[in-house]
Amino acid sequence: MKGFQRLLTIGVISCLVSLRSTPAFASTFEKTISASPPWTDTDLSLDSGDTFSITASGLWRHDHCCGSLYGPDGSPSENDLPGFNLSFTHAANKGSLIGLIVPTGQSADYPYALPLNDTKFFNVGSNLPSFEADYPGKLFLGFNDTIFNDNQGFVTATITSPAVGGPEPPLHSVEIGSLSLGDAIPFASGGPVGAFIASELNDSGLSSSS
Repeated sequence: MKGFQRLLTIGVISCLVSLRSTPAFASTFEKTISASPPWTDTDLSLDSGDTFSITASGLWRHDHCCGSLYGPDGSPSENDLPGFNLSFTHAANKGSLIGLIVPTGQSADYPYALPLNDTKFFNVGSNLPSFEADYPGKLFLGFNDTIFNDNQGFVTATITSPAVGGPEPPLHSVEIGSLSLGDAIPFASGGPVGAFIASELNDSGLSSSS
């Protein structure tokens, strides 16, 4: 009987460990962003209020035959030339890495449908310390040039997505050898997990306490 109680206790405690809320951590991943075509879906889905950060490195250019290579901060010397008017946004240098949150339900063609210099475009460059989404959608990154057939190169963007979830509730320790059938077993209470565990313990003849 005592052997059965010990196995039952170990089983219950194992369930508590596996069912306990797990804290979520910010995840970092890399995405290659090509200069042509100029927009890349990062596959990062965002809710309104989510924040993220981006760093980027690499070389690209907006004219493969004559232009010089430059990094994700773009080419400021091009901003005074007529071609700058053909950039997606004037809030970033010509050829800079830029971003756009494509609203949920919109297709990958959405960046091309927006008017030039729309305020939804934002500058990323080589370092975007933090950006907050104003609405739910997917993060797209692009090259700030609308005439992209002659573009060349790519950059690698390192994206840190937001941490989700609250702090982990405490899980009390118990002395397995001191338990017997009917003893109270402490556990992290609260929420649907706590209610489920309490129900299971009561049905098995064990009581619970927080």
